[in-house]
Amino acid sequence: MRSFFVMGVGSIGAVAMFAACSSPQPGAPGAGGDVVAACGTYFDSLGKREAACAAQEGIPLAPGSDFAPDSRAAFVEQCRLTLGGAGTGITPAYLTRCAAAIDKLPAGCLPNDPERGIAECLLPPGTAAVGAPCSDNEQCASGYCGKEGPDGGPAASRRFCGYCVATPGEGAPCAESGRVCGHGLACLGGTCRKEPAPVGAGGTCATRQGDDFPCQWGLECLQVAGSGDVTGVCGVLPGVGASCTDRCAKPLQCRSGTCVAPAEEGGDCPLSGECRRDLFCEAASKKCRAFSVVGAGAACGAPGVKCEGTLACVRSGTGTGTCTPRVAVGSGCTEGGPPCTHLARCVEGTCRYDDPSACK
Repeated sequence: MRSFFVMGVGSIGAVAMFAACSSPQPGAPGAGGDVVAACGTYFDSLGKREAACAAQEGIPLAPGSDFAPDSRAAFVEQCRLTLGGAGTGITPAYLTRCAAAIDKLPAGCLPNDPERGIAECLLPPGTAAVGAPCSDNEQCASGYCGKEGPDGGPAASRRFCGYCVATPGEGAPCAESGRVCGHGLACLGGTCRKEPAPVGAGGTCATRQGDDFPCQWGLECLQVAGSGDVTGVCGVLPGVGASCTDRCAKPLQCRSGTCVAPAEEGGDCPLSGECRRDLFCEAASKKCRAFSVVGAGAACGAPGVKCEGTLACVRSGTGTGTCTPRVAVGSGCTEGGPPCTHLARCVEGTCRYDDPSACK
């Protein structure tokens, strides 16, 4: 199970944990002021980075995105619950330290996940023993929260729950066990080894066997063509006019082997993928057009139409959908109906945040 805190700005991984309706809200008495403050500091740090990354790409920060201002309350509440998980190594001090390190980095998009590229953000191990209930890898001393119980049966009725699972130690084989290794180890060449130091420019960062080596900060793992064992090398993403194989420096696109700027509104998009990220390619004209943004109750799902703000496009069958408000935490929900608000999920008919204390 992936940590709630494994997140690169521009995307967020959130395997969150279930919350009872009576959970105190951020800042409420008993919520844990230091925890709430640290969660807010962490969010604010990545929120500033997300806004700067969006500006670098020339697109607005969409409402309801992971680090948009209107997502702060949900993130802080889920963060508070996550830090309450038994045995978790994530602490307020960790969040504050990681946020401070991120703030010191040059402006713009983060080139890779903070937990691999910043020493202060390396995820700590937990203390929960093998067989203990969990919902997050950072609760387990083994470094892995699996989905099966100690007897091999289902972990729990709640999808986010699992049990701490024993992991191979240093030198043990890992290719046949899902490439899972203990905390601080990586599956490299089919064997669990200590996470290597970040690789410099020109060094191997990916192999055909699935090995994944971290690049030094500011470098990206660039795809290598050919039939050899090496499939990626560390380097700087190419700029405008430079040759490329798969990616370019944001917001450039790799087209026909050259980095070019994305097409603006009214520009040509013969292959459909040439437009700026906040535009769409109109099928009939093959021109980049602005989306039509519609409100609650309006039809959605057609090309070039999207719901405003945090509304969700809820479909019935295979036809178009309807822009519908998301369901608030604590309110009733149904599978296949309107989705829950940001970071919440529909659990037993109610929208809830995930709370690791519910895993027994």
